[in-house]
Amino acid sequence: MNINPQYSESLSAWEKSGRRDESWLLQGEALKEAQQWAEGKSLSSEDYQYLAASEALDKRAMQAELEAKQKAYEILAKAKQRASLIGIIFGVAFALAFVSFVAVMIAFREEKLNFSPAEVRLREAKLDLAATEVRLKASSARELLSEGQGLLAMKEALTAAKQLKKLDPSVWKKNNTRLQTIITLDKTLYDVREQNSWKGHESSVESVSWSPDGQTLASGSRDGIIKLWSREGQLLQTLNGHKSPVMSVSWSPDGKTLASGSWDGIIKLWSREGQLLQTLN
Repeated sequence: MNINPQYSESLSAWEKSGRRDESWLLQGEALKEAQQWAEGKSLSSEDYQYLAASEALDKRAMQAELEAKQKAYEILAKAKQRASLIGIIFGVAFALAFVSFVAVMIAFREEKLNFSPAEVRLREAKLDLAATEVRLKASSARELLSEGQGLLAMKEALTAAKQLKKLDPSVWKKNNTRLQTIITLDKTLYDVREQNSWKGHESSVESVSWSPDGQTLASGSRDGIIKLWSREGQLLQTLNGHKSPVMSVSWSPDGKTLASGSWDGIIKLWSREGQLLQTLN
């Protein structure tokens, strides 16, 4: 394995647990250091899977943190409203102390709350939430890219970049929000290879063929099914007829007939509308 020796023991322990013990995965700063170290390196599949699993765990942790903060801030807002109606200073102090306790108890990896005025704390809370959402978007983009979904990864990365531009620059450096977003955007723009992806077959696609006018794509799969797609990826027809994997599909020169060949030893001719015209044994 080509991973940083600093994390090799954790990776080995995770592998020995059958990849079930998440306590050996990286989180927070340790994960960021590993990802920065891995940039531009050619790692083994075990390394990439370990880093991807660590990133997924870190993403869940940030999501839990975000949800916990939202609950705490909702309680804080209600407490502030009640305190202003009652108009009792002691009541305000009690409400703030209670909210602080609840936030610490329910937040995952929650940062310590200082006892500044409620307006300041609410503003800081909103900034933290916005920064967390940006980091979650960046993490989602990296995860999608590792799964081969380049277009979706780029969309997430661009969304994170747009959200970052709207943030107060004072929180850009917090938890490396700006650095994570820039690295993710750069990686998706550089590494993406996908142009489009259409999902519909239950097994591998063995043959595809564009109609002569370039408007319809036929795909034949090992699931024994033929599908017709528009240029935009909309499923037009599903052709059932073969009992074995379809290994070849091809349009006639006039684009009116589609021929399909299968492991069942049979050729079938179909109309452009998906009607079975003839079976050749």
